[in-house]
Amino acid sequence: MLDEILPVLVDTGIEDEMVGALLRNTIGMERLRAAAAQATGRLPRDNGHLAMLENSYSYLRQFTPDVLKAISFTGGTGSEALMEAVTILKKLNADGARKAPEGAPTDFVPAKWAGYLEQAARDRDVTAYRHLWELTVLLGLRDGLRSGDVYVPSSRRYADPASYLFTPAQWEGQRE
Repeated sequence: MLDEILPVLVDTGIEDEMVGALLRNTIGMERLRAAAAQATGRLPRDNGHLAMLENSYSYLRQFTPDVLKAISFTGGTGSEALMEAVTILKKLNADGARKAPEGAPTDFVPAKWAGYLEQAARDRDVTAYRHLWELTVLLGLRDGLRSGDVYVPSSRRYADPASYLFTPAQWEGQRE
C-alpha cells in the first residue's frame, strides 16, 4: 500500500486538496480501513524498556534494598532530586512501606520514562506507581554512577571525579 501512497504524495503536480480524495479513490476505503484496523499501538518512548524491567521487579527487590542499605551515595551538582529520592527509597525499604509518598521527587526521571509514572498516577494505581518510581530511582542511580554525577565516597571505581584532580597546592608545584 505504501508503494501506491508515496508516488501520489511526492507528485507536486497533484494539488494538495486532491491528494486525500485521489488516495481514497485509488486505494479504496475498504483497504484503508482494513490497514488501519491492523495497526498496532505505538510503543512507549523507551520502546517498552521500563515495562520490561517492571516484569523483573520482584527479582530486583531481592537485593536492591540491601545494596542501598550497605552503600552510601553522594551526588554532585544537579543530582539533588535523585539523591532525595534515594534517601526516600532507603526509608521506604527500612519501614517496609508499600507506596511512594505523596510528592516524591520525579525531577530526575527522563522524559522517556515519565509517561509510565503519569499513567500510573492517572490510574491511581499506587502499587504500579511505587514499582515504576523505584525503578526510575535505581536506573537514575545507575546512570549517575556511570556519568560521575553520583559517586560512592569510599570507592575507587565510583569515586568523586574531583578527587582525580590536583588540589590547588599540588597544582602550584606542577604548574611550570
